[in-house]
Amino acid sequence: IVSVRADKLNIKYGVLTYLTKNVFEVSLIDATNLKVELLPDPPGYVETADTDDDSDYENFRLDFLVHILVDKVKLDKFAYLSDIVDVMVDKADLSLEAYDAYAAVTKGTIDSPLVHLKYEDDGIDDDEKLPEILTFDNGNGAIEKIYDIDLPLDPALHNLTLNHARYYMDVYDTGYFDAKLDASWVHTLLKVDYVDIKHDLGSFKVDGTLDFIDYYNMDFNIEGFGHKTEYTLNHYEGGLYDLKGKGHLKGDLVNLS
Repeated sequence: IVSVRADKLNIKYGVLTYLTKNVFEVSLIDATNLKVELLPDPPGYVETADTDDDSDYENFRLDFLVHILVDKVKLDKFAYLSDIVDVMVDKADLSLEAYDAYAAVTKGTIDSPLVHLKYEDDGIDDDEKLPEILTFDNGNGAIEKIYDIDLPLDPALHNLTLNHARYYMDVYDTGYFDAKLDASWVHTLLKVDYVDIKHDLGSFKVDGTLDFIDYYNMDFNIEGFGHKTEYTLNHYEGGLYDLKGKGHLKGDLVNLS
């Protein structure tokens, strides 16, 4: 069950481009206090057995029958709430595009995004928590095969700027940071053109690829440095103070170099 509420929702669109170019163009989506909430199942709900062929499900792909362009999305206070993750946004100014199995933010700025992943000890049933990725086979140190991740659509984030962002869960908190990023995911392959993060502790850049099949082969260039500040000196035992580094991470989870 999904609940959608907003104090204001204004959508402007035209049909001319659809009739002439087969493109459905939305000039503006303007929303205030937009809240999307994924509600828990009602008491007594019993999920029916899925009789569909598993292979059909694995090969399922979303398909936008119409090419959609959204020139401008203006959000003033947005929230996505669920049992697994909460996302809060103060303001956002975005452009979107979708066609076939592709869906993307083509450019934009998001102010004060806050992501809370409810993973450990948040009152979530064990079967609803995220799976542990690494396990070991009979104590001999061999990593079991990891599930392949082939998404039902190809998402992308292009020319996106995050201001005063924060991600946290029970056992980890990034603190606040600013970021610029450009990345896309096609079937199993994640391609990061650039992620540039600026934090009170320092700066961090990464680009490369990660293929979510077998043991997740990756090829990343990484660069970072720690600020020479009192804040950096007093966190992580001062280990990041004036630290500079550059590296190339290549291989999979079994054989990294």
